Amino acid sequence: AVTRADFLDPGALGGLLRGSLFEAVLESVLGGGTFEDLVLPCAVTAFDLRRMRNVALGEGDGTSVARAVRASASFPLLFAPVAHRRFGDGPREWLLDGGIGDQDGTGGVARLPPVKGRRLVRVANGRFRGAPTPAFLEAQDIASVVSVELRHVPTCGVTKIGDCGKMAGEIARCAVSRALDKPMRGHTMPGGQEHWLLTADATPCL
Repeated sequence: AVTRADFLDPGALGGLLRGSLFEAVLESVLGGGTFEDLVLPCAVTAFDLRRMRNVALGEGDGTSVARAVRASASFPLLFAPVAHRRFGDGPREWLLDGGIGDQDGTGGVARLPPVKGRRLVRVANGRFRGAPTPAFLEAQDIASVVSVELRHVPTCGVTKIGDCGKMAGEIARCAVSRALDKPMRGHTMPGGQEHWLLTADATPCL
């Protein structure tokens, strides 16, 4: 299990933690490769403070997977912004949590190879704060959307990340497993795409 000592590196400007140790933990788990090394296409969103907009990190920009995940998970004030240059000599970006500007969880889709009639699966810890627009779904050739909301999963602060983090992961797994045995609620979106919602309530797993 990850403990506080594995990632607690205070003293940063703009956040409680620098995030370098957090990235080292991610590298040990993910192997330290780039997006080109992955078996399946992947893109990760982060929010660039300098330009005040989201960016999608993915194949072709030279970003390591660990650095991208660190940036996307750098919650404001807890972690300092991640200083990063894409494409080797690109402009310096100051990256934070991708959820700042990507509340509907679709920011990385445009970086992925096009697939006709694909299904978009979104997962949120809590309720989604937005939904993909019909124009976006049509442009990306998305035929259906599945939104999975995890409810009542315990949150773990910096002081409880070790055992609490492992427990929260097990509770979330239990909640999703129970939810898969229940029917999803569905409706047709304005653009004709099907939208299905699966609510995974963790209360029985606590």
